Amino acid sequence: MEEQIALLTANLEAVKQSAQITNTMFAETYYFLSIPLMMIIHAGFLAYEMGATRLKNTLSSGIKNLLAFAFTIITFYFFGWWFYWALPTGFTGSEGYMAISGIEYANAIALPWGESAQYMGPNIADNASGVFWGAFALFAATTASIMS
Repeated sequence: MEEQIALLTANLEAVKQSAQITNTMFAETYYFLSIPLMMIIHAGFLAYEMGATRLKNTLSSGIKNLLAFAFTIITFYFFGWWFYWALPTGFTGSEGYMAISGIEYANAIALPWGESAQYMGPNIADNASGVFWGAFALFAATTASIMS
């Protein structure tokens, strides 16, 4: 009887681990599939704004949206991700929940140069950072497109 309980406990742990891996995989897949959909949003903004302007302003409106998108992605890479991690509690720069944010933490992981550059490129061990970087970069680009 005790052997069966031990076997069932081991099987339960294996099922829990498998479910956790599956949950993580589906969450990452959802976010990776939503990033191209967010890029399609920008094509829609571009088409709407070019269609809503007068014919003589169509080209300048389209170029403005394309440049806003390009400038926002580059700016977010160099500065935005650092601001995201550094200022969760406002402009005080203090540590956030579980000490996973704040200025020291942002300097350690969110600058695209120096020692933290390893976290800004492809990192197989941490897929979620790339997903969230892409999502938040496109949110910033969406805001820039709407505001321009």
